[in-house]
Amino acid sequence: MKSRVRYAFLLSCFVTCANAMQDAPGRVTVAWEAADYRSDLWQDIMAQELMTRYDLKHVVTDKSVLDVGCGTGVIALILACYARSVHGIDMSASMIRAAMHHIRANVTFWCCSAQNLERKNAFDYATAFWVLQWMPDTDKEQAVQKIWGALKSGGQFFGTCSVDDNNQELERALPFLQGKMPKLKDIFADREQWNQLLGEYRSTPERLKELFEGVGFENVVIEEITFENNFSEEGLRTIYTPGFRGLPLMDHLDAQERLQLFELYIGLKKMSLPQQEPGVYTNSTRQLIIRATKP
Repeated sequence: MKSRVRYAFLLSCFVTCANAMQDAPGRVTVAWEAADYRSDLWQDIMAQELMTRYDLKHVVTDKSVLDVGCGTGVIALILACYARSVHGIDMSASMIRAAMHHIRANVTFWCCSAQNLERKNAFDYATAFWVLQWMPDTDKEQAVQKIWGALKSGGQFFGTCSVDDNNQELERALPFLQGKMPKLKDIFADREQWNQLLGEYRSTPERLKELFEGVGFENVVIEEITFENNFSEEGLRTIYTPGFRGLPLMDHLDAQERLQLFELYIGLKKMSLPQQEPGVYTNSTRQLIIRATKP
């Protein structure tokens, strides 16, 4: 509850922003829609808790900041209260349009994927909150290379990446889901192919450390932490709707089948999560915190 109060207070300080937007070609892997996000989305709340825990507000003071995967701009606007300037990028035009409703003089928003970022030695600091987990390995490497190139010498990176992802949860629930949706048996007939595909999206401390060091970052620190939040059933639907759309499996289902799978998934969630009280579910999630420096 304190997090929500703090969040509401910070949101109330957002007043003005000059913005610029450019279209950039690129491989769009997920159709992120701003309408799927609400202002109390748990990742925004967790991001603010992380900014306090790691003192990011002090760290970014008077610095130029790149916010990769800025979404609707909530985190970029908080950082802008302290930074000299903040430049948010996101490959979703819907997200950028939503972000541009907020006005602050030291913020710009661009429609651009991390893989297509062409700024060189331009920023003192870069953030990427829950972005890399949605990229297969090749895209991850390209994105981290571009972020490295955009940072000045001595520039720092701070990012987050979920350990428990929806792909893995669906895999564990596959026997149950196949019984409810026979089409899944055909889709997952070639398990080797699917294991290879889903494996490209998995992030481990070892793989991330190797990736960041491989593109030239130094002092790479990967830390795992756990968050717990309480949600109603409506809250569970709200927090899982955006990410669910990004699963590779969705490309093989029509609209009705996607809805059916989502309802089955929420039902499994409700059965597996502990309840603080009737109708209030405790959702626990493990996160990787990534910190690195460009020499």
